Amino acid sequence: MTQVPTRYSGGGQRPSPRARELAQRLERTLQEFMSNYPDTKPGDVRQALRMAWGSSDPSIRTKRAVALSLVGGILVAVGLLVFMTEGGIATDGPPTAVIIAVVAAAVGLFAIVKRARE
Repeated sequence: MTQVPTRYSGGGQRPSPRARELAQRLERTLQEFMSNYPDTKPGDVRQALRMAWGSSDPSIRTKRAVALSLVGGILVAVGLLVFMTEGGIATDGPPTAVIIAVVAAAVGLFAIVKRARE
C-alpha cells in the first residue's frame, strides 16, 4: 500500500497545522481509494498526485505561458529575420535588433527551463 509521508523530514521551518491536516486527509483519501481499488499501483498514485498538483498550482501555468511566449517570440524573430534577408529587404545581413531579440529570448527560455528543473 502506498503511504503519503505525514512526518516532517526536511530542514528549516516545521509544517503548519493546516499542512499536517491536509497530509492526513490525503493519506485517508488514498487509503480509501486503494481499499476500493486494490490493484492500484504506486505509479498511478504518483501520477495522480502530479496531475492534481499541476492543475492546482498557478505558478506552473504561468511558467508554461511565459515559456510558450518566449518560444513564440523566438519563432517570430527568426521568421522576421528570414523574411528580411531572403526577401531582399536587407542585404547587408541581419539587423542587430533582431539578433539581440533572438539571443535575449533564448537566454530567457534557458533560464525558465533551468529554474523549472530545480
